[in-house]
Amino acid sequence: MEPTTLLISPQAFFKDRVAEAMIKQKVSIDESLEHYIVNLLCEFIDPKKAFHLVDENEQSIFETPLALVYKAALEAPLNERTKLLKRLGDTSLYVSGYFGDYFNRKAFSVDYFISLGQTAYLSLAEQMKTRHSEDHVIRMFQLLAENFYTLVETVSLVSEVDQGSVKDIDILALYDRWTRTHSERLRKKLEDNGISPIPVSIKNAQ
Repeated sequence: MEPTTLLISPQAFFKDRVAEAMIKQKVSIDESLEHYIVNLLCEFIDPKKAFHLVDENEQSIFETPLALVYKAALEAPLNERTKLLKRLGDTSLYVSGYFGDYFNRKAFSVDYFISLGQTAYLSLAEQMKTRHSEDHVIRMFQLLAENFYTLVETVSLVSEVDQGSVKDIDILALYDRWTRTHSERLRKKLEDNGISPIPVSIKNAQ
């Protein structure tokens, strides 16, 4: 008798992980939005999609001025514009979640990607209106923009693995991000490294 191989599809795997992430955050989202995130995570299994906005011949997303990509999208023909805006929104969401800690060591902030992603989804919703798309499609991209921070946290939780203690410089970056977002995930990372974060206003901190 041949041994039985147990397999799980990417959709099933990410569906479970997204559900767990929502429980940890103590939040709930529209079922269609949850389905969108699961499909996005499945799509980005391909590393070429994770690091390039359109095709593998492009510069890395970490080297591409996303504001210029957004400008190019708005100036592109309608069909190409829709494709680029969706790609920009999806990529910004994925990168902000999966590679958030990468930005701790960079001069620019993850907020840059988050802002561009939100703007791309909102612009896409407006494009859908001009094309007389179905209301639920328009609403989907509006929800993606409105819930962007929550979805970034969700993707972060899905990606997170135990990497031990972080460096002191990363602690400072994490604390700075936590004071701006009050992310439960970042709070836990700080506490795991012996830091008890105290809420302070940005004005007082300055």
